[in-house]
Amino acid sequence: MTTAPAHAYNVRFLPSGKAAAVPAGASLRDAAALAAVPLPFPCGGAGRCLNCRVRIVDGLAAVSDWDRRAFSAADIERGHRLACRLAVFDDLAVECPTEAVTNKGEHGAEDVRRPLFTVRAVDLPPPTLALQKTAAERAFPGAAAAVARDALADLARLDAEGVRRFSALCRGQNVLAVGRDGRFAGAAIDIGTTTVAAALVDLATGETLAATGALNAQASFGADVIARIKHTIDHADGTATLARAVLATIDEAIGETCRAAGLGRDRVAALALAGNPAMIHLALGLAPAGLARAPYVGVTPGGFTLAARELGLAVYGSAPVFVLPSIASNVGGDCIAALLVARLEEREGVTVLIDLGTNAEIVAGDAKALCACSTAAGPAFEGATISRGMRAGPGAVDRVAWSREEGLAVHTIGDAEPRGICGSGLLDLAAVLRRFGVIDPTGRLLPAAELPPGVPGDLAGRITAQGKMTAFDLGGIAVTAADIRQLQLAKGAVAAGVGTLLEHLGAKEDAVETVLLAGAFGSFVRVESARAIGLVPPGAARVAALGNAAGRGARLALLCGEARERARALAERITYVELANNPVWRTLFAEAMRFPE
Repeated sequence: MTTAPAHAYNVRFLPSGKAAAVPAGASLRDAAALAAVPLPFPCGGAGRCLNCRVRIVDGLAAVSDWDRRAFSAADIERGHRLACRLAVFDDLAVECPTEAVTNKGEHGAEDVRRPLFTVRAVDLPPPTLALQKTAAERAFPGAAAAVARDALADLARLDAEGVRRFSALCRGQNVLAVGRDGRFAGAAIDIGTTTVAAALVDLATGETLAATGALNAQASFGADVIARIKHTIDHADGTATLARAVLATIDEAIGETCRAAGLGRDRVAALALAGNPAMIHLALGLAPAGLARAPYVGVTPGGFTLAARELGLAVYGSAPVFVLPSIASNVGGDCIAALLVARLEEREGVTVLIDLGTNAEIVAGDAKALCACSTAAGPAFEGATISRGMRAGPGAVDRVAWSREEGLAVHTIGDAEPRGICGSGLLDLAAVLRRFGVIDPTGRLLPAAELPPGVPGDLAGRITAQGKMTAFDLGGIAVTAADIRQLQLAKGAVAAGVGTLLEHLGAKEDAVETVLLAGAFGSFVRVESARAIGLVPPGAARVAALGNAAGRGARLALLCGEARERARALAERITYVELANNPVWRTLFAEAMRFPE
């Protein structure tokens, strides 16, 4: 639990109800990061894209010049502001874009087509000697056989209590659940290697009621997929142990969203699961060993439905759980979920989708052809394997910039004392140091004696030595040459993966029109920094952040029949390009390790 700073102001985000305490003058962007609210910042919070739009529903909020560029006078009067430009000097209630699937969004979120679920009011006439019919026959004439067993049990209870009008959750002619009121929710779960994200969604309206994220409890068995698969191989009960860990995390996340929404767990009557193949195997209690050895084939491709009670989740027992399909052994349902939002298959120009994480999943193509790969970027983007690395949280250096007017500016989440550096801060720092030649094209962090002419004094003065290794001091946080090398390996793996897919498509780098960065980390990467270090194709006309596209896609799959059909069709259509022993990837990786000149 975060300790409130002195003279703190409380910021509450709606509709999730998440809150954070921040010091006077902290930005709303910092408050969102502290509260784990996934606001989009495509330009990294620089105030240029005008996309981080929120509405202040309670509290005093100053109006900036950026706000006047982004909003009409009437919208400003109604409380609309840019989150990255708003300094907090009052307790605030902030309405955020819910990204509900009923709203059309910039990157392809769409209206729900053919909703899977309906909620209807049902009358239950009392039994009489003249009408000796069961409760199911009286409530659902002609359709009693389509009532699920759990719904029958609740119907019997309502009948015994004399309830004569209730609500039923239906899918087509099938009755899935019944209750006194019409509140039925679904849970969309994105199972990441590091984090499990959950969104609670109203099944009748598509509104997101609450959302949360939690550290995947499997982390204690290894930071990456390979380590966890190895655990299942080395220990007879390894698969069951890891299954219990991730299901406990999912169950806890569902419970937290239910508490935030004021809804009982028994009202959660449908679920959708997205995740990489290893995470899905382990959530289902299936041994993932086949994913780690050639030919890298698992047990299930997904794309099917099971009952929640089979997973032991504390929700409505017969709640259907839809598992999004995978593309291949290392490109899973989380990537398919992101594609439901990005809609690459409808684009005329070549688009590249990169889901940045420990395992970077990449899809490239257009309306004619799509291909995908997975590359082991390692956990550097998430702060792991970095000497003072940490996940985004209070005290993490998340932005670094240099300007002639201000010199080196180092920003920490919550404006707290620096405790470490997270992935976005490391990218920014590498971009700044490369700009002035403090890092050479090979990735070497130069010692003070070898710096080229023109390096600003406030940068040169921070070059230190840690034993035999050169380091850069960020106010007590030392970033070492080895840390830069870890970032170099990660960005090289991603860039080489993109290049390999373009080679497969027969497309050149300059043919790429758009690069979409997905995942929590991708939302906070500054586009300029990504370009500067060579993480994305240099000729791409547009680089944009999709935010939590996998979560949005999982919500679509939860609610929408058309989305499920598209998910299965995409999984069948996309060509998987294996990078193991791929000579093209090896050649491109050696080239992509270099920083741009």
